[in-house]
Amino acid sequence: MLHDAKVFVEPRVPAITGTAVAFMPYSEEARDVQDWAFDMSSVSVVVLAKCQDQLAWLRNRKVEFDFVVVDIEHVGGVHAAVELCLGIRAECPNSRIILLSDDAERDDFGSERIAICDATFKKPLTHSRFTEALIR
Repeated sequence: MLHDAKVFVEPRVPAITGTAVAFMPYSEEARDVQDWAFDMSSVSVVVLAKCQDQLAWLRNRKVEFDFVVVDIEHVGGVHAAVELCLGIRAECPNSRIILLSDDAERDDFGSERIAICDATFKKPLTHSRFTEALIR
């Protein structure tokens, strides 16, 4: 007689493909994010380190990005990042926005921030924490 055995299956990263833009300094961390995102999820990440007007840049692209990563300190602080994110929500309503910050106390996926972003990560960003956010 066969018994039904419960099998533990590790949660998998959802199948995600697409394009992303990251408004962050081009650094070892940015290169790591690019390599990891493509290797794990086939997401191509464009790092835009120098840009005077991010919203104009997004408006002029023929592609809508699936993800937009915003480094708060890189874009000029919290107020500038909030304004940028609100603009991104208006210009690219289907894009998921991820904030990165040195000053965040912890990672935050709370729905109270949804008008501004989908998730906030305390820097430095790690693969395991980003994967956890995708699973949520």
